[in-house]
Amino acid sequence: MNHFERHNESVVIVDIRGVSCCMPPVGEFIIEMRQQPKDTVIELLTDKKEEVEEIKDWIERVHQKTLSVIEETGYWRIFAKKVTDM
Repeated sequence: MNHFERHNESVVIVDIRGVSCCMPPVGEFIIEMRQQPKDTVIELLTDKKEEVEEIKDWIERVHQKTLSVIEETGYWRIFAKKVTDM
């Protein structure tokens, strides 16, 4: 995972492109969001379209905020913000 600052917000990148293991790749995103402090922006990189909706649904269910979804060539970038403690 890469950590860097952008516009005075902490941003964490979770890259699950090409990942296939025993834990669903979306689980990596969920673990990372739970570990981060409030106001952290998490950027998820995925190459599976079905994971985009799964992540957006999960973010809504746990009362966090989807900032944007950007489709790139061959993958998607999902930006979410942790707005409340989990």
